[in-house]
Amino acid sequence: MKSEETIFAEAIALPRAQRGSFIEDVCEADDELRRRIEKLVAAHDEQDSFLDADPRETVDAAIKVDAGQDIGPYRLLQKLGEGGFGVVFMAEQRQPVRRQVALKVIKPGMDSKAVVARFEAERQALAMMDHPNIARVFDGGAIAGGERPYFVMELVKGVPITEFCDANALSTTERLELFVSVCNAVHHAHQKGVIHRDIKPTNVMVTLHDGRPVVKVIDFGVAKALHQRLTEKTLFTQYGMMVGTPQYMSPEQAEISGLDVDTRSDVYSLAVLLYELMTGTTPLQAESLREAGYRELQRLIREEEPVKPSKRLSSSGQKLTVLAKHRSISPDRLPRQVQGDLDWIVMKGLEKDRRRRYDSASDLATDIRRALANEPVHAGPPSSVYRAKKFLVRHRRGVTSAAVLTILIAALASAFWFTHRQTLAARRQDETRLASAVDQANNTLTALTAASPADDRWTSAAYLASQVQLLATESNLDQASLGEADAFLRHYQSVEQDRQFAMAMENLLIARGTQRDLPSWMTMEEELRRILRERGYDVGRETAAQVGLRMRDDPSHIQLADALELWIAARQHAADLGGPELTESQRQSWTDAMSIADPDPLRVAIRNVIYSPGPPDESELEEVVRQSNLAKKCPRKLSWLAESYRSLGNVKRSEEVQRYALMQHPADLMLNFEYATTLMNEKRYDHAIRYYMRCTSLRPNVPGIWRNLADAFIANGETDAAEDARKIAKDLEQTSPDSNNTSLAKS
Repeated sequence: MKSEETIFAEAIALPRAQRGSFIEDVCEADDELRRRIEKLVAAHDEQDSFLDADPRETVDAAIKVDAGQDIGPYRLLQKLGEGGFGVVFMAEQRQPVRRQVALKVIKPGMDSKAVVARFEAERQALAMMDHPNIARVFDGGAIAGGERPYFVMELVKGVPITEFCDANALSTTERLELFVSVCNAVHHAHQKGVIHRDIKPTNVMVTLHDGRPVVKVIDFGVAKALHQRLTEKTLFTQYGMMVGTPQYMSPEQAEISGLDVDTRSDVYSLAVLLYELMTGTTPLQAESLREAGYRELQRLIREEEPVKPSKRLSSSGQKLTVLAKHRSISPDRLPRQVQGDLDWIVMKGLEKDRRRRYDSASDLATDIRRALANEPVHAGPPSSVYRAKKFLVRHRRGVTSAAVLTILIAALASAFWFTHRQTLAARRQDETRLASAVDQANNTLTALTAASPADDRWTSAAYLASQVQLLATESNLDQASLGEADAFLRHYQSVEQDRQFAMAMENLLIARGTQRDLPSWMTMEEELRRILRERGYDVGRETAAQVGLRMRDDPSHIQLADALELWIAARQHAADLGGPELTESQRQSWTDAMSIADPDPLRVAIRNVIYSPGPPDESELEEVVRQSNLAKKCPRKLSWLAESYRSLGNVKRSEEVQRYALMQHPADLMLNFEYATTLMNEKRYDHAIRYYMRCTSLRPNVPGIWRNLADAFIANGETDAAEDARKIAKDLEQTSPDSNNTSLAKS
């Protein structure tokens, strides 16, 4: 039976109408193989739609915006998400300053006059604001003849406020303090005449500045001017269209009447967000809203009275245990903690009649601060009993001397008991927070198992690991909890070491494609020696057999065997150019060491082809390939397999394997880079440019990629683009922390 990659290659060569019957025939009764081939072909069709468009063109009404394109001085790096009207990209600004930014452009097909008007309002509204808790706007413009506006704003690498609070097991007090910052930011916008109208957790991000959480309110995407017209186009919301997110929407936003929306609409949404921070859910739950029709949805928002937060918590059942854990408190105490002041504050903000709400976000923040200081809140009932109780809380020592004496005697009698209970409670709280931090960090590392070493999520993993470290060193913990923290930190250090190793190997593999002379190959050989030595393998002092045996027992033995192969290849290239000799005996000894470290049959067969002293046997390789499940092979093995076929002169088979590998691992940097280099060697410059540009999206800070892209531009006759790419490479070599292999990356 034909191999999987051969079936795939033959299928995509057929007209689309014939592919289904071909796959059915060739796969016969193997349903699992048929499903895999169909999935690969579908992925290939999706990729071809990208390759058929020139990624360097700016958009017009018929072309989709995608990573790799230029919009003015901005290079789109990767898509971050989509809102109702816009697509957001991480982009690199190249002049007059170099920095990463967020660029939002109207979605293709969404360019009606109404949407353009709202979008322009957002850009101008953001430009009017200057507040540390609002994402800053840097620039704005339009593409496609002025029909598609875009704006460039601060890139906020954070998480929604609800996720941040739960992940870090923030107490109710800590949540309130963070929420006050949100109120202050929204109040600043209101003072500038701008209503957000879509306040929700995903638009309230938390990022870290110097290790401290900082709120960033983003996406004034449906902002409405209070006093002045923000755009020359008509700014309107179409009749009967609700703007906002239903769970967080104020009753007046749900109206189809002429009722104007003012700042108190945002106050309502802030109260919904506060409700969610307290209870883990919104007053109107998503399930009921999803099941409701349009009219019923409006009725629920306008008329359904919310349950008090404390009552919602009390009726949460088993979920209360989880909610309490995320708030570092016992389940029985959480509803009591919210009952009273916080109930009153939230319910005042959620009044259906906006005249009964807080007049401003600042008033809401002020009442929360009063609650935190044990002062009477304006939302509370103005009874004398309530006010007297608050007075006693604030002035325990000054009520009467007799009362003070009584309290002191009672306190002395029970001091030890109270101290003991407080110590135990504090320890339980610390243990809960640590357990939550370790769980979150482990989940993040698990999600990154097959991720690129340059994936942005590694930043989150580093932050979570630092939180575990902080809690372990500064908290009151028992030995079991400390042991759990220590085990995680050791695991994280090992994973991070592997990531750094993988990053260094990627840099060297990129450099490998740019080597031209003996000094370059000698430099690479020295660098590979250093990297292996830092991992504990001194290839200059140990024998090949010793290294192979020790690597075999290393958890990272496959990656280490790859490093050995690169080292031997660099030595061979240097020797071919007149450098130190690599004898046949030495090469065979190190080839055997690689097979000891990584005895996978496919890899051994590939080595026998690449390092064979005589004519290699292709039939032996084909036999091993037939017995292997290539879908489960890592990108590096597939890359080496393609190279082995090329060394055998079977270019067609090599191309099949490369395209198959890219279908399996479309975001692997080296597969894309090596395929681009293959296309360059075959003088298919236009396609090479596209794959090199995909590489710049995956790793934008590696000079060698930009230099190879410049070479492709030159070969394709695009001198201006080549000059831009070379300038980026040069700047990166001077400033980028990711270019520690500068000399290797130069051509």
